Amino acid sequence: MRRAAIATLAVLAGCNALLGIEPAVHDAPDARSPEPEPEPEETGAPSHPDDPPTPLVDAATPDPGPPEPGLCVDLPNNPRHCGRCDHDCGPGACKAGVCQPGVLAIDVNTPEAFVVTSSHVYYQTGGGDVQRVPIYGGPVATLYSAGAAGLGTNLVVRGEHVYFGDHPGKRVVRCPLAGACTPEVVIPNLPQPNLIASGDSGLYVTNGVRSTHIYRCDGDTCASPTVFTADEDGINQLVVSGQTLVWAVYMADGTAMVRTAQTTDPTPRTLFENMFGGGIGISALTVIGPRAYFVLRSELSSVHLTDGTPPRLHSNLHVMAFQLEPWNGSFWFGNYYTGDVRRWPLGADAGAPPILEVDSDPLLHDMRVESTGIYWTSNKRLMRLAHP
Repeated sequence: MRRAAIATLAVLAGCNALLGIEPAVHDAPDARSPEPEPEPEETGAPSHPDDPPTPLVDAATPDPGPPEPGLCVDLPNNPRHCGRCDHDCGPGACKAGVCQPGVLAIDVNTPEAFVVTSSHVYYQTGGGDVQRVPIYGGPVATLYSAGAAGLGTNLVVRGEHVYFGDHPGKRVVRCPLAGACTPEVVIPNLPQPNLIASGDSGLYVTNGVRSTHIYRCDGDTCASPTVFTADEDGINQLVVSGQTLVWAVYMADGTAMVRTAQTTDPTPRTLFENMFGGGIGISALTVIGPRAYFVLRSELSSVHLTDGTPPRLHSNLHVMAFQLEPWNGSFWFGNYYTGDVRRWPLGADAGAPPILEVDSDPLLHDMRVESTGIYWTSNKRLMRLAHP
C-alpha cells in the first residue's frame, strides 16, 4: 500500500498550505513544498554488496543474548561504552565517542513495516515473510511465510504475541513473541486484512486496499468480528488511543478526511476534510492527548478530537512523511527519497525547520523511535541508531 502511494508521488507537484487550516503560533512561510524527486529504482538485490548476509536461524533457536559490556574504557571507540559508560551503540560502531547507525538485518525482498519490543524487532518483508531480529543485532528468525500473496500493511504487538494479516489464508493470525511459531487464527474469513490497530477494547482491522469497513474483535481473538463502522471510502490510516478510534479516508474523488468515533459509540464524526488530497491523501496520522496530528501534502497539522475548533497548521515538513513518530517532545519522520530522518519539536514556531538527526540511504520505507534508539528500513536494510 505504501509503495503504491509512493509511486503516485512521482507525478505530484508540491502544494501550498492546507485549505481552511489556521497557523498554530505564527503564520507559516509563504513557500511551496519542493517537487518530489524522481523515485529511486528498486532492484532485487542489496544496494550494499559488501554487507555480510544476515544469518538465519530456526525460530526455536534461543538468542545468543546481548554482548557483554566489558570494561568502561576507550570511550571514543568502545561501542558498549561510547562517549560515556554504559552508552551502548547496539549494532553500530563508535567513532569519536558518537554512536553510528548499525545494520540489524539485510533482506533482498526489502524489510518494510515493523514493530519494536524491549528485545526484538519484528518485521515484514516484501517477499511475504514475518521475521524477527534482536535489537542489539544477531541472527534473524523467520516466524511465518505468506509467499507472493503477501501480508497486510502493518503488524502490531498485543500482549505476548505479534499480530498480522495473512492474505493467502484470508485471516488475521498471531505468533508468540518468543520461540517458534505455529500461527494461531485470530480473525478468520477476511479476504484481505490490511490495517490492524490494538487498543484496550480489542483489535480493529480494515479489509481490502480500499477499505470501507472497520471490524472489531473484542479481546485477543474472535471467530466472528463485528462491524464497527461501514460505508467509508478508502481507509488508509487507523489509530486507537484509549477509548477513541481515529482513521483517515482518501476518497475516490480525491477528498481526504480525518474521522473519529468512540469505542463505546461507533457513530463516526468528521474532524477534518479537504477536497484536494494530493494524490495519496493523509500519509501519516497519530494521536497525542486531545488532538489528532496528521500529514497532508508535506504539512503537519492537528485537530482537536472533541471541541470542534478549526485545524491548526504546525509546520511544513518539506517532505511527504509516511511516519509521524512522537518521542521525547518531538515528531520524528523520514524522507523516502533521501533517507534522512528528521524531527520537529512540539511547540516550535510554525516556520521552524525540522532538525536533521540521521543521514541515511534512500528508499526509507518505515521508521520507529523507541527508548532504545531510532529504527528504520531503507535500501534493503533494517537499521538502528542509539540515541545520543
